[in-house]
Amino acid sequence: MENLYKRSAEWVTRWESKLRRDEFFVTRVRLTVLYTLLAVVFLCAFSYVLYGSLLSRLTDSAKDTILDPAVRGLVLSKAEGIIRNLIFLGDSVVLVIVVVVGFFLTKKTLEPIQTFIKKQERFIADASHELRTPLAVMKTGIEVSLRKKDLSAEESRKIISDTLKEVNLLTALSNDLLAYSRGHVSNITFTKIYLPDILARKVERMKHVLDEKHIHLSLTGHADKKMLISGNDFMLSQAFYNLIHNAIIYTSDGGSVSVNYSIDRKGKYFVVAISDTGVGISKENLPHIFEPFYRAKSGDGTHGSGLGLSIVKSHLDLHNGHIDVQSEIGKGTVVKVALPLVV
Repeated sequence: MENLYKRSAEWVTRWESKLRRDEFFVTRVRLTVLYTLLAVVFLCAFSYVLYGSLLSRLTDSAKDTILDPAVRGLVLSKAEGIIRNLIFLGDSVVLVIVVVVGFFLTKKTLEPIQTFIKKQERFIADASHELRTPLAVMKTGIEVSLRKKDLSAEESRKIISDTLKEVNLLTALSNDLLAYSRGHVSNITFTKIYLPDILARKVERMKHVLDEKHIHLSLTGHADKKMLISGNDFMLSQAFYNLIHNAIIYTSDGGSVSVNYSIDRKGKYFVVAISDTGVGISKENLPHIFEPFYRAKSGDGTHGSGLGLSIVKSHLDLHNGHIDVQSEIGKGTVVKVALPLVV
């Protein structure tokens, strides 16, 4: 008996703690109670009508078959009790089912919201971490320069240069955050876009990076007037810029990057394949590359905000596009993008 009491106390304490800390659990309980109250109201109304209807029919039937008033009253009294008990039992079973099913359905209903909030909390935490690092570097440099009275011109120039690098990082991060947020809104203006023009512009824009790394970049494809999609020029330009830029950044000097476009065999999608001879992505990292702020470990020293591919994915999702990445360490990466053509 004592063990049963302890277990009951532990069970009550655990549920009390859950009700205090877990807001989603509290919401599930409240919704379940609400569903149960609504079920009680409907069941009471339905049972009242059913009870009255059955009793009325039974009374009419008894008048025709049982002539003795005393016997008829006794039979009706017992029948009334049986009907009442059956209705009560049926209502109890229905209410138990409502509670169990309601509690399960509220969990399924709230799961997407809970997942979204967790992702949002993680995104905010990651963004705060990314912002904290350059700010800490800037703060340290400025504090050192203020404490040191005999600061030389060379030292001052070094501190200013380092601070400017961190400011550039913060600027790039803020731009990426803005671009990422744009990829999660629905009120975007779409127009008919000829995609080969966008690809040509992005390849042309990469010349300054190519000169630094001595990488061969090629753009191939058979131009076709049918290569029109309904989309947003800015968002698609940014998506393809990020993909081509990533391919160049993660390709060693003397390597090559190719961009090829075509229409798929069924004539429904505009397909772009971006191939590089870069460092590649491991199988462990590949499933996570579209997560915000995720950066695979790389030995080449390259890094960014970790938002580039997340921005690409969010922009393509808004255009009902698809992206597939195949990669192997040391052999390069192939990224395929498919966007629906205007019918």
